[in-house]
Amino acid sequence: MDLKSLIQRLNLYYPTYLQQMLEQWGVRSNSPIPLKNNAETLAKILMDQERVVAKLRTLPPLTGEVLHRIYVSGPSHLATLRLTMVKYGHPEPQVTEAIHSLTNLGILLPADAVKYMIEPDDLLDSGPLVSLPPSLTGPFSLPPPPTEVLPKVDPKDLGATSLGDPSRFANALADLLGLTQRRRLTLTQKGWLNATQQAAISKVIPTCPMEPGTLVHLALAAGLLTAAEELRPGPKAELLAEPLETLLHHCFWGVLPHFSTESRPDGLPLSSVLLHDLCASQVRRLEVGHWVSVDDWINRMIELHPNIGISGLGGRRWDSLPNLRGQRHDLVAFLLQICLPMGLIDMAGKLALPETGLSGGYVVLSSVRNQAKPWVPPPTHMAFRLTPIGKAALLGTAAPEEKGASEQIHVTPDFFVVVPVRADPALLLLLGKAAISLPMQAGDPVRQFRLERERWVQSLQSGLNAQEFMAKLEKATGRPLPSNVRISLEDWGSSFGALRLLLGQDFHRFSSSEERDQWVKGNPERRAVGERDALAPVEPPPAKRPKRGEPTVEIVDYRHPLPPCIVLDEEGHAAPTQNADLLAETELNQLGERVSKVWRLTRGSVIASKWTGKRMTEWLLSRVIDGPESISTRILGWAGGLGPVALGSLELLQVEDPKLMPLLYTLPELMECVVGAYPPQLLVLRPGSRAAIEKVLDDLRVSHKNALQPVPIAELLEAFYNDVPSVAVFNEEDLF
Repeated sequence: MDLKSLIQRLNLYYPTYLQQMLEQWGVRSNSPIPLKNNAETLAKILMDQERVVAKLRTLPPLTGEVLHRIYVSGPSHLATLRLTMVKYGHPEPQVTEAIHSLTNLGILLPADAVKYMIEPDDLLDSGPLVSLPPSLTGPFSLPPPPTEVLPKVDPKDLGATSLGDPSRFANALADLLGLTQRRRLTLTQKGWLNATQQAAISKVIPTCPMEPGTLVHLALAAGLLTAAEELRPGPKAELLAEPLETLLHHCFWGVLPHFSTESRPDGLPLSSVLLHDLCASQVRRLEVGHWVSVDDWINRMIELHPNIGISGLGGRRWDSLPNLRGQRHDLVAFLLQICLPMGLIDMAGKLALPETGLSGGYVVLSSVRNQAKPWVPPPTHMAFRLTPIGKAALLGTAAPEEKGASEQIHVTPDFFVVVPVRADPALLLLLGKAAISLPMQAGDPVRQFRLERERWVQSLQSGLNAQEFMAKLEKATGRPLPSNVRISLEDWGSSFGALRLLLGQDFHRFSSSEERDQWVKGNPERRAVGERDALAPVEPPPAKRPKRGEPTVEIVDYRHPLPPCIVLDEEGHAAPTQNADLLAETELNQLGERVSKVWRLTRGSVIASKWTGKRMTEWLLSRVIDGPESISTRILGWAGGLGPVALGSLELLQVEDPKLMPLLYTLPELMECVVGAYPPQLLVLRPGSRAAIEKVLDDLRVSHKNALQPVPIAELLEAFYNDVPSVAVFNEEDLF
């Protein structure tokens, strides 16, 4: 950056602030009006390396740390820089003081001309990037890194010890994913689990270390679950097969720091976005196995950032009693409700959250000089230590290997799989797909699965590799599977995979089976199907007509809608025609019960088919050649294709002479009480309007009586068809 470019950057400041910056360098002006050459004067000072370095020696010790980070990383946002230095253990008030001293001297410059006429405080927000003048080329005198170590405590003085178990959290996630594959779980419109869903999860996962709502939202935010119409395994479900520290690291850093006040799940503390990030940055600095007091840790966090748990990084702290109580509550909740359930720490003492703010009011004022009396919070009487798996998860490194327990997985001859509760989560997820998980109690040391045929076939359909599954199970048990178990699993899956999908095939239909067999003979790519049909790879159409004596073949294009080929009668019997296609019997087997050569479609059989109303409508219109409209309507209604109707009582007015109806239409006082008409003789009256109608008729001297003359339904339907022709016939497309 040359002198001219530096002057252009400095001209972004208000002239008044340029004059104040020069005063910081000892350059004073007697003129009350800022001089036009202030930017040029300050630029020459900033280009003088000896003068700038000498000035830096008089500034706070963290100044060198700020300059070094900008020098190494390039143009930076000061808000990000402040947060980074706090995470490395520098108190936020000292960091802010160092940054203020540099901006007031003009040493931290706007990196780009993105604003016109700014003040130094604008740089502290997430505004323009800042860079250094060309005179600062490093190195800078950096302060020693913080070496404060929280004092050790003896957990025996506090009471019982609660060990964090990361496998409980991972196993709960594996159980949750297995549950979503077996049972329909949905969220409410607000994105929460209802009470029934929470109770179901609590029953299936009694050892879950956190609330069901928290577990589900963590799995959703981490990509382990996905929510559409129902909860299903998400795109990152394979993380359960990763090492435990990788799973914890992803769930913590990928999810927890970004929970806002509005979207926090049940059980998580009410806190700012920065609370988890800053707290975790200090927890991972602890020595593994080093017990520290929760109170000492809280005081250290408040020393680093007075606003932690109250507002954002640049917010103003109000010393009100509710805020101070809420701050301690959220800091302890970070340990109790996040780190401990995930197995990142162990805790000692009586685990309880401090009282949060319940009422307004500031810190009590003393009677002496009306000064604020400091609030002395009651001690928490708790301590915690970082576990090896917690250190690895928070740092994103591999955990030290631990000797596995001698307890193994057992597969019994009666198809039970007995698994320790601390087993590999990936194996639990695999068993949850292929076997039935049996209920367990919170204190059970083992859990059981049962291999059953229906679940085994379902798992094969969902993509499970049978040989890989049995190999993993034998590796986990350390011995071969019982022979009857292996034979049964192989037998259950023997028929799976017999169905073959052939793509790029033409469907050929011949006039006789003999012609078909002759055409297929000697060509392995041609396959005979049905009585007189064959499949063969798609070929271009022949350029010439077939010669005399060659078999006549018709290529059926199955990509187009299939032709109608089913006949219905009034009792619901359906029969395919002589030229029915291969799909007709499949459709009828789904919809009805076979009786000899026909199928009977009943209310129960149609409901059991689970066909939607839309699909049934398309089937009736496209596949049924002939059938009474009454049975078609019934079938459509059984499939849910008829919309809801309303039943009610209405008053009717009937005229004996149809010629009178048009005359009544001319009476406004009468038409106000009419909601509809059935020509040529009936008017439908508004409910409760009988008295008004009688008055109108009496004024017209029209005699009336209380009985209706029966009208044949055929006449009403005929009039209805004539007036609304688009819905008069069932097989018209406009009806749907």
